[in-house]
Amino acid sequence: MTTRLERRRVAASYRHRLDRGFRFFLLFLASYASSASHPPEDLWADAGAVDGLLAQCVNHLHDRQFKIHVARFCILGGQWHHPQLKNRLLRSWNCIKTWQRELPVNNRVPLPREALLALTVKAWSLAMAYPEEAAYLVCLAVLSSVGFWALL
Repeated sequence: MTTRLERRRVAASYRHRLDRGFRFFLLFLASYASSASHPPEDLWADAGAVDGLLAQCVNHLHDRQFKIHVARFCILGGQWHHPQLKNRLLRSWNCIKTWQRELPVNNRVPLPREALLALTVKAWSLAMAYPEEAAYLVCLAVLSSVGFWALL
């Protein structure tokens, strides 16, 4: 049982995600791992058993094409509700790392087109207005117009 001060360590929205992830893991336990050899009250004392079940849960989520953050919050929620599990769920976290490696890398520039266009135009206009800084501003304008437009 966590105390009021322990609950305040994280923001309410983050705590809500932790609770939701933990409830999702409990639903997984109820529906997919009902043949576990440990009754629920003994389960939380055995970190190895919990780690194995969480690894199965992560694999289940991966197979059903859930988002990876759902699996992360299942593990984090378990650690939040049962602090004795912290740093003892290596199999589960290794499953997350493997899943993360399988995800495609996204190198898209995090700027909207309009902001990128405004940056390019502003750099060119400042280069015209301030000749002493023109070399840097022209470089910025060229890099933003050529280099970043190619990534969009």
